[in-house]
Amino acid sequence: MINPINHLIQITWEEKVDMLGCMSLAQIASQIRYKYCYDKFDINASYNIVNGFEQFEVTQYWWNNKVKGYINQDEFAKRNTTNNVTEDDIDWIRDKVAGETCHLCRNEFTKENKPTLDRIDNSIGHTKQNNSIALFDKHLGFESFACTMMSKRQDAISQHNDTKSLYYKQIVNSAFGGEGQNNVKFDKISFNNARQASLKQLKQDHKATRKLSINIYNSDGEVIDEAQYMVSESLRQFKCNKPLQEAVFTLDNSKFWYLNFVYNFLYKCIDMDRVHFCNKDTDSMYLAIAGSKIEGYKQGLKYAIKDQVFYDLHNKD
Repeated sequence: MINPINHLIQITWEEKVDMLGCMSLAQIASQIRYKYCYDKFDINASYNIVNGFEQFEVTQYWWNNKVKGYINQDEFAKRNTTNNVTEDDIDWIRDKVAGETCHLCRNEFTKENKPTLDRIDNSIGHTKQNNSIALFDKHLGFESFACTMMSKRQDAISQHNDTKSLYYKQIVNSAFGGEGQNNVKFDKISFNNARQASLKQLKQDHKATRKLSINIYNSDGEVIDEAQYMVSESLRQFKCNKPLQEAVFTLDNSKFWYLNFVYNFLYKCIDMDRVHFCNKDTDSMYLAIAGSKIEGYKQGLKYAIKDQVFYDLHNKD
């Protein structure tokens, strides 16, 4: 038992991740993913989208497709579409694209940085009054992670190293966490007696059968409780209500606020020699703080503050 665990620790350490500090596969995957993402990260650099590309041209064809997409989104979310933007609002959107910038990053709209409507109130549909305009650009921050992990998996397969092949596959699969998984959507699970299970095993949709219990008999030899089987079937059609983009955005957005908090608050007003990062999750962070031995846990960062004015100005209880 010890050798396989040591081997797993060694493989993980090759990615410079201490498995003793990250026990779950999701934690390990997240650590590796962001290690590759921030290999070339420079805190003093500007990562705003560079303007200077050819200006985006609003065409009727493009706008018609956007309008249809907005209506589909709102109808699916059961939002009122009566006052939604229409194909006839071409002049309105053309003026906004030409005269405004992204309300999030203040960059102009170009062929590389295309615009999209960003609703202000998520309970209301895509109306003129409920929309600002924002950039819709692709994100390549994790490209190096994905390419490297897949390359290492291919190398492991070519070397017939099943352990490493499975390891890198699991790392990629775990990188986006439970939010990106919809396993329940793809399988139909049912509990059956022996006869029902036998019939379902004959179907093309059958995936697996697992026996959960055995027949229970009374003193006369009669069955009083039939054996139960769990049958898994693959659905020919399924519905996924949570796209992968949502999971990725949720995870990426949380990490953005992590970095914002660390670099723009902690590093500016806290003595980081007195603070140690223990663990973090999507919406939480655990810190070990060297403070007073007399005061309890409610002292918080009190004895690690190096800029009290900045701390008081930006600290929100």
